Amino acid sequence: MKKFLYVIALVFCLGSCVLNDDSEDEVSKNLLDVGTEAPDFMIYTNDNPEGFLFSSLRGKCVVLEFWRSWCSDCQAAEPTVKALHTQYASNDTVFVGVSFDTDSTAWQGYIDEHELNWIQFTELKAMKESPVAALYGVKWTPTFYIIDAEGKIEYGTIEVDDLAKELASDD
Repeated sequence: MKKFLYVIALVFCLGSCVLNDDSEDEVSKNLLDVGTEAPDFMIYTNDNPEGFLFSSLRGKCVVLEFWRSWCSDCQAAEPTVKALHTQYASNDTVFVGVSFDTDSTAWQGYIDEHELNWIQFTELKAMKESPVAALYGVKWTPTFYIIDAEGKIEYGTIEVDDLAKELASDD
Protein backbone atom coordinates (compact mmCIF):
# COMPACT_ATOMS: atom_id res chain seq x y z
CA MET A 1 0.00 0.00 0.00
CA LYS A 2 2.88 2.38 0.81
CA LYS A 3 4.39 1.82 -2.64
CA PHE A 4 1.03 2.49 -4.26
CA LEU A 5 0.64 5.79 -2.38
CA TYR A 6 4.23 6.73 -3.24
CA VAL A 7 3.60 6.10 -6.94
CA ILE A 8 0.36 8.13 -6.83
CA ALA A 9 2.18 11.00 -5.09
CA LEU A 10 5.00 10.87 -7.64
CA VAL A 11 2.58 10.91 -10.56
CA PHE A 12 0.73 13.83 -9.00
CA CYS A 13 3.96 15.80 -8.51
CA LEU A 14 5.13 15.15 -12.04
CA GLY A 15 1.71 16.11 -13.36
CA SER A 16 1.81 19.31 -11.34
CA CYS A 17 5.20 20.23 -12.77
CA VAL A 18 3.94 19.76 -16.31
CA LEU A 19 0.74 21.66 -15.56
CA ASN A 20 2.73 24.47 -13.99
CA ASP A 21 4.95 24.75 -17.06
CA ASP A 22 1.88 24.88 -19.30
CA SER A 23 0.22 27.40 -17.02
CA GLU A 24 3.31 29.62 -17.03
CA ASP A 25 3.36 29.63 -20.82
CA GLU A 26 -0.36 30.36 -20.89
CA VAL A 27 -0.04 33.30 -18.49
CA SER A 28 3.08 34.72 -20.13
CA LYS A 29 1.54 34.72 -23.61
CA ASN A 30 -1.01 37.30 -22.44
CA LEU A 31 1.68 39.84 -21.56
CA LEU A 32 2.00 42.91 -23.76
CA ASP A 33 4.56 42.76 -26.56
CA VAL A 34 7.84 44.62 -26.35
CA GLY A 35 7.49 47.99 -28.09
CA THR A 36 3.78 48.33 -27.28
CA GLU A 37 2.80 51.65 -25.77
CA ALA A 38 2.11 51.14 -22.07
CA PRO A 39 -1.62 51.59 -21.46
CA ASP A 40 -2.51 54.64 -19.43
CA PHE A 41 -4.51 54.58 -16.21
CA MET A 42 -5.13 56.76 -13.18
CA ILE A 43 -3.11 56.08 -10.05
CA TYR A 44 -4.55 57.09 -6.70
CA THR A 45 -2.27 57.00 -3.66
CA ASN A 46 -2.31 58.25 -0.09
CA ASP A 47 0.06 61.04 -1.18
CA ASN A 48 -1.99 61.82 -4.33
CA PRO A 49 -5.64 61.11 -3.51
CA GLU A 50 -6.72 63.21 -6.49
CA GLY A 51 -4.74 60.83 -8.70
CA PHE A 52 -2.32 61.17 -11.56
CA LEU A 53 -1.96 59.54 -14.95
CA PHE A 54 0.52 56.71 -15.31
CA SER A 55 1.70 58.43 -18.50
CA SER A 56 2.90 61.37 -16.39
CA LEU A 57 5.86 59.16 -15.46
CA ARG A 58 7.17 59.29 -19.05
CA GLY A 59 10.75 60.40 -19.23
CA LYS A 60 11.59 57.83 -16.55
CA CYS A 61 12.03 54.08 -16.64
CA VAL A 62 9.17 52.44 -14.73
CA VAL A 63 9.24 49.04 -13.06
CA LEU A 64 5.60 48.02 -12.79
CA GLU A 65 4.69 45.24 -10.36
CA PHE A 66 1.25 43.63 -10.17
CA TRP A 67 0.75 41.87 -6.84
CA ARG A 68 -1.59 40.77 -4.02
CA SER A 69 -0.78 40.81 -0.30
CA TRP A 70 -2.05 37.27 0.27
CA CYS A 71 -0.31 35.74 -2.78
CA SER A 72 2.48 33.37 -1.70
CA ASP A 73 4.43 33.91 -4.95
CA CYS A 74 4.20 37.68 -4.43
CA GLN A 75 5.38 37.33 -0.85
CA ALA A 76 8.31 35.18 -1.98
CA ALA A 77 9.25 37.75 -4.65
CA GLU A 78 8.98 40.78 -2.37
CA PRO A 79 12.51 40.64 -0.85
CA THR A 80 13.96 40.63 -4.37
CA VAL A 81 11.68 43.49 -5.47
CA LYS A 82 12.75 45.49 -2.41
CA ALA A 83 16.42 44.83 -3.21
CA LEU A 84 15.85 45.88 -6.84
CA HIS A 85 14.11 49.04 -5.64
CA THR A 86 17.04 49.84 -3.36
CA GLN A 87 19.51 49.23 -6.19
CA TYR A 88 17.71 50.85 -9.13
CA ALA A 89 15.23 53.45 -7.88
CA SER A 90 16.45 56.93 -8.73
CA ASN A 91 15.29 60.11 -10.37
CA ASP A 92 15.34 58.19 -13.67
CA THR A 93 13.75 54.91 -12.48
CA VAL A 94 10.45 54.66 -10.64
CA PHE A 95 8.77 51.61 -9.14
CA VAL A 96 4.98 51.33 -9.18
CA GLY A 97 3.01 48.61 -7.42
CA VAL A 98 -0.51 47.77 -8.53
CA SER A 99 -2.31 45.52 -6.09
CA PHE A 100 -5.38 43.38 -6.63
CA ASP A 101 -6.25 43.39 -2.94
CA THR A 102 -9.93 43.98 -2.20
CA ASP A 103 -9.44 44.80 1.49
CA SER A 104 -7.83 48.22 1.97
CA THR A 105 -6.79 47.46 5.56
CA ALA A 106 -4.96 44.25 4.61
CA TRP A 107 -3.37 46.00 1.62
CA GLN A 108 -2.12 48.98 3.62
CA GLY A 109 -1.02 46.73 6.47
CA TYR A 110 1.11 44.65 4.10
CA ILE A 111 2.69 47.77 2.60
CA ASP A 112 3.49 49.17 6.05
CA GLU A 113 4.74 45.88 7.50
CA HIS A 114 7.01 45.15 4.54
CA GLU A 115 8.07 48.77 4.03
CA LEU A 116 7.14 48.95 0.36
CA ASN A 117 8.29 52.55 0.02
CA TRP A 118 7.40 53.21 -3.58
CA ILE A 119 4.21 54.19 -5.39
CA GLN A 120 1.46 51.74 -4.42
CA PHE A 121 -2.02 51.67 -5.93
CA THR A 122 -5.08 49.44 -5.68
CA GLU A 123 -8.47 49.65 -7.32
CA LEU A 124 -9.78 47.43 -4.50
CA LYS A 125 -10.84 44.98 -7.21
CA ALA A 126 -9.89 41.38 -7.78
CA MET A 127 -7.56 40.77 -10.73
CA LYS A 128 -10.39 39.34 -12.87
CA GLU A 129 -12.44 42.52 -12.30
CA SER A 130 -9.60 45.01 -12.70
CA PRO A 131 -9.54 47.26 -15.77
CA VAL A 132 -5.78 47.76 -15.24
CA ALA A 133 -5.17 43.98 -15.21
CA ALA A 134 -7.11 43.72 -18.47
CA LEU A 135 -5.09 46.55 -20.06
CA TYR A 136 -1.82 44.81 -19.21
CA GLY A 137 -2.89 41.21 -19.86
CA VAL A 138 -2.24 40.23 -16.24
CA LYS A 139 -3.42 36.70 -15.48
CA TRP A 140 -0.97 35.89 -12.67
CA THR A 141 0.65 37.59 -9.73
CA PRO A 142 3.26 38.68 -9.50
CA THR A 143 3.63 40.10 -12.99
CA PHE A 144 6.34 42.62 -13.82
CA TYR A 145 6.92 45.08 -16.65
CA ILE A 146 9.76 47.43 -17.45
CA ILE A 147 8.54 50.48 -19.32
CA ASP A 148 11.08 52.69 -21.02
CA ALA A 149 11.31 56.47 -20.84
CA GLU A 150 9.18 56.81 -23.99
CA GLY A 151 6.36 54.84 -22.38
CA LYS A 152 6.90 51.63 -24.34
CA ILE A 153 6.99 48.11 -22.97
CA GLU A 154 10.65 47.10 -22.74
CA TYR A 155 10.14 43.79 -20.92
CA GLY A 156 7.42 41.70 -19.28
CA THR A 157 7.65 38.61 -17.08
CA ILE A 158 6.05 36.71 -14.24
CA GLU A 159 9.46 35.76 -12.81
CA VAL A 160 11.19 38.17 -10.41
CA ASP A 161 14.60 36.61 -11.17
CA ASP A 162 14.11 37.35 -14.87
CA LEU A 163 13.19 40.93 -13.96
CA ALA A 164 16.41 41.22 -11.95
CA LYS A 165 18.49 39.90 -14.87
CA GLU A 166 16.85 42.32 -17.28
CA LEU A 167 17.44 45.30 -14.99
CA ALA A 168 21.08 44.24 -14.55
CA SER A 169 21.52 43.97 -18.32
CA ASP A 170 20.27 47.56 -18.72
CA ASP A 171 23.06 48.88 -16.47
